[in-house]
Amino acid sequence: MTRFNIVKAWDIATGICDFFTPRRVTLWCTAVFVGWLMMLTVLTVVTLLPGKREGARFDYDAFYAAGVIAALGDLHRLYDMDYQGAVQHQKIGIDSRSPVFFINTPLFALLMVPFVALPFAASLWAWRALGLVLLIWGISMLAKMLGMSPARGVAALAIVLASSASFNVFFMGQNTVLLLVIWVVAWRLMETRREGWAGLVLATGAGLKPQLFWLAPIVLLAERRRCSLRAFVMGLCAIGVSQVALVGMDGVRTLATFLASPDYAALQETHCLPKMYSVLAVLRFVSGIQVHPLLAWPAVAIPLAVLVWAAGWRASSHEKGNGTILAAGVLGTLLGAPHLFGHDLLLAVFPVMILYARMQATGASLSVQRSVQVGIFALLVLGWVNQWAMWRGQITPSLATFQWATLILVAMLILNLTMLREARPERRQVAVGSDVAR
Repeated sequence: MTRFNIVKAWDIATGICDFFTPRRVTLWCTAVFVGWLMMLTVLTVVTLLPGKREGARFDYDAFYAAGVIAALGDLHRLYDMDYQGAVQHQKIGIDSRSPVFFINTPLFALLMVPFVALPFAASLWAWRALGLVLLIWGISMLAKMLGMSPARGVAALAIVLASSASFNVFFMGQNTVLLLVIWVVAWRLMETRREGWAGLVLATGAGLKPQLFWLAPIVLLAERRRCSLRAFVMGLCAIGVSQVALVGMDGVRTLATFLASPDYAALQETHCLPKMYSVLAVLRFVSGIQVHPLLAWPAVAIPLAVLVWAAGWRASSHEKGNGTILAAGVLGTLLGAPHLFGHDLLLAVFPVMILYARMQATGASLSVQRSVQVGIFALLVLGWVNQWAMWRGQITPSLATFQWATLILVAMLILNLTMLREARPERRQVAVGSDVAR
């Protein structure tokens, strides 16, 4: 691509950003949200018709079956894949030979128990309705914490609802909304000096989905939040011990055997990795080297953890509490996660909103602000382009969108880390002025 084409593309992108005022963003994104909500309704109704379940799956199939197993008091058989298949066949009507495997934690299985009191279809819609309420509440709380005006807060919510990540969360019946709210609530508790409770909330999130909270202790350490870190470690240990007690050592061994099996590695290689957004997935397809995801993960996770810790530790005395370090930690968590699907990208809302608000608060240049706006717009477009490609069964051509989306997240992480320094010269000037005054 020539320099002229790059400049022209940039001018077009910034022109689009100028056109979309908060009011226009709200109107257009609301239209997109209503459109995909109607599409989701039609797809769900068609999928649940008799005879259609053999070729279609929801992630919620596994969650519902896990809730049934927990309700029956059979948590010791939670990771028995044959038993999972039998329950899914009996309760949902799908082929027991090709179930949706549940490899989440027992804590999440217990959370699903109230929903299995309803038939599957009603339970799925109840879960989606709860997720929508939680998403609206969480984004509204985050916008208020960041000091956004009502118009910008509504526009931010509309953008989130219009994203393909939101569509994936609600269509598949995933739990990413709950994890997003946990991050928001934890930050809110930190801001109100309830450090211990913040650590316990983050421990609960790690107990539900460890791969999306793996950087939480590093962030707490970098911010020198010792009370939160102690509460996190103690809470996570308590949750871990209780979960092992629920499934027993045999259940733990069964899960470990499954995760280390060639069948699981083949499933990752053929079905999961081609649909992942993460540095690990991009490196896999760029290099062509086939390595078990859990074995390759440390090679990506350790450098990211060191980067976030080093930047946060250096700037924590100046920037502690404004969310920038936490935002960098969540971006690092996403980029280094061993599993990161389209629905998990909903968590990017948390760091991106913080980054955008801090960028405006620190008086960033117009070019920097435009860069972030273009990045957000590109993530929205690439998400839907990739969704369309997957619907057509074109997984391989869509890998370009994974790579571009990952690069955008990397750029936002770097920008987040550079913003950790923004307040340092200002505070140094304040300190000098105070000495002169005295």
